[in-house]
Amino acid sequence: MEVTRISNALAAYLSIHETIMEEYQNLIVFALSFLVQKERERLSLPYHINIIDELHINENGHSRILLKLLQYQNEQGEYTFLHSLFSYINVHTHSSNFSRIEIKRPLLTQEEARIDLWLRDWESGYAIIFENKACDAVDQEEQLSRYINKTITEGFSKEKIFVVYLPSYAHEPDEQSWGDYKKEFEERYVNLSFRDDILAWLKDDVLPNIPSSNIYLYTAVVQYIDYLEGYFLLRKINNRMNMNLDNLISSQFELDKFSTDKERIKVLQEKIDDMQEVVNSMQTLQGRLCQSIF
Repeated sequence: MEVTRISNALAAYLSIHETIMEEYQNLIVFALSFLVQKERERLSLPYHINIIDELHINENGHSRILLKLLQYQNEQGEYTFLHSLFSYINVHTHSSNFSRIEIKRPLLTQEEARIDLWLRDWESGYAIIFENKACDAVDQEEQLSRYINKTITEGFSKEKIFVVYLPSYAHEPDEQSWGDYKKEFEERYVNLSFRDDILAWLKDDVLPNIPSSNIYLYTAVVQYIDYLEGYFLLRKINNRMNMNLDNLISSQFELDKFSTDKERIKVLQEKIDDMQEVVNSMQTLQGRLCQSIF
């Protein structure tokens, strides 16, 4: 009897495992066919040139662009876009604590101590850690915790350290990235996605406030906005391509058989979660390989 029970349980496990693996294989096959179709659509788009597109920037490139914007000072010596980012955070997110940050003599750095963007102002006592995930890099082991500890060693009290997380699409950091700090930083943390927040901030708060005489800054921001719109398939010239790709996804997952958008959203989220598991595993392996090189 015990042998039969174990045998049945093993058979059930193998059946479930086979089903899961088949689903992953189907997703990978679909992803490949999707990319082929997307490339066909891309080649049929009207002529368009963007310098940042052609340079193929990575997350460090995004950080360098944001650094230059946050470093900008007007004729009165005010950090125009740094303050406008705080204003955006106060208006559009849950956190109003960013409004109490004082900026007197900030040092803004990129990739110092492996921190993507780091604002430290010893005169006011405030520090901000910007963690950039524009290209969806995986959260490293206790990454935010290590950066907070590093900032403390620079002479800043925890109560004056803030964290800004910058994913491509809105998603939260891994729990493990916080170490023991997640609850303590709830009111001094904000999540700004490039698609929904950084792009809106650039279009609504940065671009309109660039002096007309500063043509290089203006054109740089115009190019960056256009680049992000292209990255997230938001350019108007992409409308036809987006519609065709939407139809391909809808057909693959048979979304038309569901009667409500709520049901379609649920199915898509399940597929996204499945794909994300594969991506997470690949990024974890990539991280281990990178650590071995370092």
